Amino acid sequence: MAASDDGVVLDFFSGSGTTAHAVIATNRMGAKNMKYICIENGGSFDGIIKPRVSKNIYSSDWKNAKPCQFDGVSSCTKYLRLESYEDTCDNLALARSETQQTLIDQTPALREGYFLNYLLDIESRASLLNLDKFNDPFNVALSITRNDETRELKVDLPETFNYLLGLRVKTQRRLKGVYEVTGTTPAGDSA
Repeated sequence: MAASDDGVVLDFFSGSGTTAHAVIATNRMGAKNMKYICIENGGSFDGIIKPRVSKNIYSSDWKNAKPCQFDGVSSCTKYLRLESYEDTCDNLALARSETQQTLIDQTPALREGYFLNYLLDIESRASLLNLDKFNDPFNVALSITRNDETRELKVDLPETFNYLLGLRVKTQRRLKGVYEVTGTTPAGDSA
């Protein structure tokens, strides 16, 4: 609605990118340094918003897909694409034999120890829960399905687990080769 000359405009429903376009145009007209955050959860981001913002940063006037003016503005654009909860769950495939499952079902006392000691070590080796993946947590690929097409896509594993756990992150740092994340759980506990 309104912002100071160096404020941030937030648009939760970006649609076709009109808010971003308006902020860029406003900055171009004067000595303003406004920023914008646009959120969109649909296919219009790649096909509409991203091209519109890119063109508007380059030139304020276009005709027949060519810029009429060369009045580009200095800009740095960053976009985040969040993997869906479903995509993450699809990568949690566990390998358990029928005999193992029968034994777990028939012996409730065995269940907890099995899940804590064996499942996370043995059954999850071929999935996202493979503990070896945490050796290089920023170079992990998930199988992502979009428009009935599956492809490998790199993800930020610590961020993915923070979302899955519902952790409200307070600090992140690398300390003696260990990536440490602290925060608050949904129950309010420190983690």
